[in-house]
Amino acid sequence: MLELKELSEQNLPQARSVLTWALDNMWDDNGYFYYQLYPLFKNKISYMRWSQAWMLLALATFAEHVQE
Repeated sequence: MLELKELSEQNLPQARSVLTWALDNMWDDNGYFYYQLYPLFKNKISYMRWSQAWMLLALATFAEHVQE
């Protein structure tokens, strides 16, 4: 979405919306992101490969594009 932000003015606001949702719904106060969110429960296991690393990449990419 951010790599193609020049194609649409909506890409950056949409990315911000997705990031806000992830922080509101997938972030734990103990300092990690949940693995999965289901309608009836959250899988709160902290997996480095499946949630933490990808969210770190997403946060870094967002920060990079916001600074431009």
